[in-house]
Amino acid sequence: PNSNRATCPRCGAGFGCGADAPGCWCTALPRIDPADLAALDAAQRTARGLPAGGMPASCLCPACLAGLAQALTGGR
Repeated sequence: PNSNRATCPRCGAGFGCGADAPGCWCTALPRIDPADLAALDAAQRTARGLPAGGMPASCLCPACLAGLAQALTGGR
């Protein structure tokens, strides 16, 4: 697959980011609603391993993105 090497800002793992390629692995994960992220306070963001401010500029690795999606949608 055509992907760029990236480093996860949450855990530091290297991974292939295919956000600009058709069929990226991230499209198979549940969609994360930006409103759900915006609703998290600093303590909730820290508990999920996210920075206290906005989302990182780069993508998360498959494991971190899947974990975040599950944490945000697990109660629904």
